[in-house]
Amino acid sequence: MKKIKMLVCLWFVCTIFSTTIAFGAERPTADQFPDKTIIIGTHAIVLDALTQEVLSVATQSATDSGQNKIYFKSDINKGTWYDISDSDNVLQISVTTDNIVTNAQINSVPLTHYTKITGETIDLTTGETVPVSDFFDFSDPSKFPEMEEVVQQKGIQNSLKENITGDKDEKKEKEKLYASKLSSIDRALAKITDSRIDEYTKTINSMEDMIASMQKDGTASAESIAAAVEQKMNAEKERKALCYQLEIDRLNEETKKLDYEKCQDLINTYATAITNMQGALAEIGASAKEEGDENSNTTQNPLEALEEQYAKAMQQAAMNNDTSAMQQAIDNIAAVKNLKSGNENISQEEKKKQLAILQQAKQMAMSSVRESIHNANNSEELKNAKADNSSQATLDKIREDIAQDVANALSNLVSMDERMIDRLETAKEKDDVLASTEALFKDAVNSINAELKAPLSKAISSKQTEVEEKRLEIKLSANDEYQQLKQQVENSQKELAKMYENYMDAVEKGEMAKASQLKGQIEKDTDVKTKNEEKMQSIAEGIKNGSIPVDLSDTSDSTDDAVKDDNKDDKKNDNSSQTDGQQQEQEADSTASLPSTMKKLAQEQAGKYTQNEKNSLNNAVATLNNSGKLFLQPWYLLFPDYNVKLSAPVMVSGKEIYVPAEELGRMLGAQVIKSHTSNSVVIRGSRGLIEYIPNKTEVYINDKKTTVKPAPSIVYGNKVYLPLSCFEKAFNLISSAEGDYTIVRKK
Repeated sequence: MKKIKMLVCLWFVCTIFSTTIAFGAERPTADQFPDKTIIIGTHAIVLDALTQEVLSVATQSATDSGQNKIYFKSDINKGTWYDISDSDNVLQISVTTDNIVTNAQINSVPLTHYTKITGETIDLTTGETVPVSDFFDFSDPSKFPEMEEVVQQKGIQNSLKENITGDKDEKKEKEKLYASKLSSIDRALAKITDSRIDEYTKTINSMEDMIASMQKDGTASAESIAAAVEQKMNAEKERKALCYQLEIDRLNEETKKLDYEKCQDLINTYATAITNMQGALAEIGASAKEEGDENSNTTQNPLEALEEQYAKAMQQAAMNNDTSAMQQAIDNIAAVKNLKSGNENISQEEKKKQLAILQQAKQMAMSSVRESIHNANNSEELKNAKADNSSQATLDKIREDIAQDVANALSNLVSMDERMIDRLETAKEKDDVLASTEALFKDAVNSINAELKAPLSKAISSKQTEVEEKRLEIKLSANDEYQQLKQQVENSQKELAKMYENYMDAVEKGEMAKASQLKGQIEKDTDVKTKNEEKMQSIAEGIKNGSIPVDLSDTSDSTDDAVKDDNKDDKKNDNSSQTDGQQQEQEADSTASLPSTMKKLAQEQAGKYTQNEKNSLNNAVATLNNSGKLFLQPWYLLFPDYNVKLSAPVMVSGKEIYVPAEELGRMLGAQVIKSHTSNSVVIRGSRGLIEYIPNKTEVYINDKKTTVKPAPSIVYGNKVYLPLSCFEKAFNLISSAEGDYTIVRKK
């Protein structure tokens, strides 16, 4: 059944949690099984709950029952079952229709057990939940698949012992040798006893009880249940890793005791088992950790570090059977995962929780920056290299690596700031967040020793500039004069574009008087626009050098209805600035020529953005358009079939509209999977998938290669942009132009 293992290993790389579907004691029918259910032998398993132990049991059931087909319910072609027994690549399972299996065929497959998304395994003959330990004793090495040859070796040695030949002395010597080997095998296969295994088992049992309670209660969120299930699976991995590591240590000890010349066969068997278990440890991605063996990682993402802390807190609470602490840890883990996913459709309470987590993450990030600079100033590697009279190239490489560690810590800090700013309402709060980071940067520069001043200052200054520009952007959004000028410049750009089009039309028709009049007006309006841009630049410079004070205390962002208190009435700001009025007038102009249904869509899309968000995006578009490329505000893209609110401008390149790829993918309901080894990104939805590598022109859409020019690359806000047409092809969408707007619908 090597085919099963290969396919499953591929799936382990890109698994996500599906919706839990509850069944009674009866066996689910083919259409009741959730998508991503796999049938191996007589076991049906939701793929996200498939562990190595469940896989071993299912594989054995295939051998025992003779049911050697592997069936899979596709999550791409929803509701469709496939015979994947002969598939080599899991991504190509549903490329053809040759291997489709009917529901009637699936219903006829004899099934004895069903493992649900929660990890629970149901005995379909009784309807009762069966612990995995009933199938698989984690402390019994004879049940480890990797120890199969050792078990076989015991039978071989027993057989040899029973059939000894030779004279009396030879028989006695052989009996002694076989007895020695069998004793060694018995010790190797003896049940593993370790208090840590018992602690893990107690922890896992508590987690299982908690998950069952959450599901029964019905009040827990799907995110919290998914987080609890994932933590239980992680604990199971760690328990398995501990058992394997203890067994590896045991086999190494047994190998030392054996006579190398006389026991070569058994030594080789032990070596194979050790190699296989080490491979299993690498596959499950877990390792048994001794107390105090964890090293500080100053460049670890703070949210990842927090999630690890919450996971440890959950395990500790589970071991103590502290239900309240377990629930708190689960909620924190779910909040971190929701935060990392970029989901903006959250309640006010969830928003507050995320801000509290981000504040904690920012403090960790600031500590990491300080620690990374301290480590840089006291680098033992650099001291030793200098003491050894290493070459200049070696010293420079060490300094570069040190600077990179500092840069990574700084990037983590800036990333936390960006997430916090996205969730804060007032400009004052946002500026305060950035001000604390800017102050840290200044302290950091002053604390660098002379030898590392150049490389570290360079790493810090790039991030410092980024923060300064963001602070300036916030302050400019609060300056009424600047916003009015910016609006006038944007209106001028649109009017000039129309006039130039009319001018060219008049020239082509030979209407020279009209063309001359338009040319004069274009020159006049261009002059006005240039002067307004110069005034904007002057205001920006004044704010930067402090000559123009900015009061942020009264400026605030409106908050989307999705995160307003439930009983809060909609209110209009009586003190609307002239800029707001001009913005509304511009939006009205852009929708004036649209049909009534399209006009409503456009107004609803623009209504998703607060005034400050619009100001910020308008400012970004104005700046980007000065680069020679054409950008539009994201509300000019309408998605009537989806809840889409892009946080960055869209780019027009030729006939293509480029969009922030990962952000749009998530808003279309797709999963974004990043490979840290190949640098590839997969956007995988229910209708198809897109795979690309930044700065490479080759893009795979539903496994078909296409060339994209310009290549996917970072355009704005550290976001990689892809053509909208890639999403149309992958997810069965269609777009059409309506005036200044592009409407994207499901086909």
